[in-house]
Amino acid sequence: MRRKPSDPALCWSFGATAAQSPLIVTDTALRWSANACRIERSYKTGDTVPIQARCWGDGGERSIPVSLRRQAGGLVVTWDRGACGELRRCQ
Repeated sequence: MRRKPSDPALCWSFGATAAQSPLIVTDTALRWSANACRIERSYKTGDTVPIQARCWGDGGERSIPVSLRRQAGGLVVTWDRGACGELRRCQ
């Protein structure tokens, strides 16, 4: 997933910031910019998936909350209690 509007070429590379990096989500892990995370807990409430993730990155190792919410064909992301905006699926 990438912030909109996006340059499709950015979907397949990692940059120095979250805005320059795709958000990769699997059943067990998240990766965004300098953070690689293992999903510790998640559940679904309506269109929102709150996640507790153990992350390793520039800030060392720590547990952070992440929220993913579907909205109008995109995904609204809250990362470590900070709203990050809406992302669109890479094609």
